Amino acid sequence: MRSSSQLAAEGEPSLLDEGVIAGSVHLLRRAGVVLVVQVIGAGLAYGLQVLLARMMGASAYGIYTYVYVWVTFVSLLAGLGFPAASIRFLPVYRVKEDWPRIRGFVHSTSRYTYVTAIAIALCAIASVEGLRAFGVVASSSSIVFGALLVPALAGSMLYTEFARAGHRVGIAFIPPMIARPILIGLGAGLLFVLHGTLSTLGAFGATLLSAYAVLAVQYMLTRHLFDGPETKVRPIVELREWFGVGISLLAAGAFVVTFLQVDIVIVGAILGPRDAGIYAAASKTATLVGFVVVAVNAAAAPQFASLWSLGQVEELQRLVSKLASIIFWPSLAIAVGIAVLSGPLLALFGPEFHEARPALLVLLVSQLVSAAAGSVGYLLTLTGYHREATIALGLSALACALLAVAGVLTLGLVGAALGTTIGFLLWNGSLYWLVVRKLGIYPSIFSTIHLPRRR
Repeated sequence: MRSSSQLAAEGEPSLLDEGVIAGSVHLLRRAGVVLVVQVIGAGLAYGLQVLLARMMGASAYGIYTYVYVWVTFVSLLAGLGFPAASIRFLPVYRVKEDWPRIRGFVHSTSRYTYVTAIAIALCAIASVEGLRAFGVVASSSSIVFGALLVPALAGSMLYTEFARAGHRVGIAFIPPMIARPILIGLGAGLLFVLHGTLSTLGAFGATLLSAYAVLAVQYMLTRHLFDGPETKVRPIVELREWFGVGISLLAAGAFVVTFLQVDIVIVGAILGPRDAGIYAAASKTATLVGFVVVAVNAAAAPQFASLWSLGQVEELQRLVSKLASIIFWPSLAIAVGIAVLSGPLLALFGPEFHEARPALLVLLVSQLVSAAAGSVGYLLTLTGYHREATIALGLSALACALLAVAGVLTLGLVGAALGTTIGFLLWNGSLYWLVVRKLGIYPSIFSTIHLPRRR
């Protein structure tokens, strides 16, 4: 019998080649589904922000956005890194048909996530009510509603990553990215019609009900996703290993969220809720550029880990080079379109929001920096270099926060955007350097122009 290498030498497709081709076809299919969902989801999320800003006004919208940013960050911490760790472990366990570890991972990580999230929510509610009792906080309602959101968002993040690890991208993204904003919009719109206005508490009430409805749907869709042939298999729990990797990935994820949201928090803390709302409109508009990066990487991430673990570095290089083009050129086109239409787009939020146009133009540059760098973050975290990536992210996030503070104090909203953009340069530059040094992979758009020869 001829080997795969002999077949390849004779010009016949080998089993490995067929596997690579099949994997590429599945990857393109997943990327297409994710891209469609991301486009629809980005449109719905953006439309929801416009709707809320219109119904609430700049100040109330700023309070809602400010609290929601904090809730998102705390929900990420409540997951203890297990959502990100699921992408690292579950695909490997599934390939090996290691059902005991799959069952142990799914059940134990779900339990610890909910226990942590509920504990955080209860502590937050008790703390803010105590501060209100002593007159330190005038109103605690928004914070209480935000705290109640934490378990729903933490669980949703976990189920999303479970579905991604199982290559079920539709199940992963449709409920949180499409169903949730639709439900929030319908609930908020109904309250506005009934009362003629939408308060911050009304917006949070609609968000809370929608988040738990989506959580229930995600649970039902993922509960049997990793069931093996033996339903009563004894689970194997390796919590120390999962938690160790998860904490490193959590730190990396927390730093990424810091990059994406810290400028809004700083603007709100220094300039107040109105300016936070106006700046949030610019930030939400600029992030439309980033949906291409998220969509492509979401589909390709499991492939990175598989190719690296098999030692197929050349194939991984070809993959990331293709992805670099798929990511950058559409991102550039979207950024140019947003820049040209920046005035009308911000006008959708209301007449007050035109002040955000200069900041928006600067933030578009930061999005293009990320698009040009390619899949640097996922490449590091999924190939065993998550600690190095975390250190680089942490230092860059700290620099970004300090630059944003300095920028807000000197140049207002534009200063916040400039600080964020410089932070993005440091972030992507440091990760790119690590990818080249540690992996020997060149992931940026420039690799499609000139790919260095390997020694």
